[in-house]
Amino acid sequence: MFINLRPGAIGIHVSDVRELSALAVRHDYGGIDLTRPCLESDTAAQDARAVVERAGLRWGLFGLPFDVFTDSVSLEKNLPMIEQSARRAAIAGVKRTYSHIWSSHPERDYSTNLAWHAQRLKRVAEVLGRHGIEYGLEFLGPPHLRKRHRHEFIHTLDGMLELLDVADAGGHVGLALDFFHCFVAEVDVSDLRKGLVGRRVVVVHANDAIAGRPIDQQLDHERALPMATGVVDGPGMLRAVAATGFDGPVFAEPFKPEVPRLGELPPDDAAAQVMTCMKRLFAEAGVA
Repeated sequence: MFINLRPGAIGIHVSDVRELSALAVRHDYGGIDLTRPCLESDTAAQDARAVVERAGLRWGLFGLPFDVFTDSVSLEKNLPMIEQSARRAAIAGVKRTYSHIWSSHPERDYSTNLAWHAQRLKRVAEVLGRHGIEYGLEFLGPPHLRKRHRHEFIHTLDGMLELLDVADAGGHVGLALDFFHCFVAEVDVSDLRKGLVGRRVVVVHANDAIAGRPIDQQLDHERALPMATGVVDGPGMLRAVAATGFDGPVFAEPFKPEVPRLGELPPDDAAAQVMTCMKRLFAEAGVA
């Protein structure tokens, strides 16, 4: 696995792939995400591939053009947008993307919502699979998201595994694991070790929870940098993922208050601070 520089997740506003690549190299990151301008044309995608290869970096993720698991978007009408993004990502050499699953719904009960998500997942996975793209799905654990609407939905590792099994969307579909979401969903390291056996992990989000706040008061967009508070057992979770043979990107995703603070810094300072946390995480996990 490698430490990936996902600029927007840490308040860095860099969209030029050359600038982002140079920033990553200066601070010892192993890879970067594909920035959106690189998907604007086949030529831009080809140029991005050349930049990353010259820098000796690996690709992390590319972003899908819309939230595929929302009622406000007609999936069939907009699948060509995903097709184009996936095709250009493949030209650039990017092989991973992910989506999150909302953990409640105002109208659909659990079984109805499961069938709805499985159908959408299967269609999106078909498109991505044609271009060799691995697709990770992330569950959202905070209680306030589960209670936002009338019907609770997937918010644990077991629930996400159920969706993957029901959808039967192919071997290139797996998990996007977020340490914070595992913690607030009370998925501990032993749960991960058991649940990940034989499962594909596509990407890992590293972070920590807010100190002094009970689980039922943890909020989705308030988190800390990895290893900052020690509330979340990041090293244990990283070891559990490593045991699966995962060889993909791990990036920091702290949200507030860290992202606004880091966003006020020069990009080099922000990248350096985050890398310090990430290296400590890897070192304490005993993971190369």
